Amino acid sequence: MQRPNRIASRIGDKLPFDVERELDEVVGKFEDRRGTRLQRAGRILGRVLLGASLAIAAATVVIYTLHSHVRQAQQAPAPKKPVPITIVPAAK
Repeated sequence: MQRPNRIASRIGDKLPFDVERELDEVVGKFEDRRGTRLQRAGRILGRVLLGASLAIAAATVVIYTLHSHVRQAQQAPAPKKPVPITIVPAAK
């Protein structure tokens, strides 16, 4: 048994509170625009392929940059003065 909503009766609204009707008035009627399973699978596959191609492109840029820097370091002339290196014995 439901108690009547005294506030609704004072304002003049209908007594039963219909959630769907109230939401439809605020945000509009719900329309399912997801498409069929095949369309959704196609969109997901497209996003996966786009992400994979962007990841491969980023990896290619990193590898090319590292390769060019290593090649430049290998082709660089030797330093004119020897570089001093200090070897510190390990503490026991």
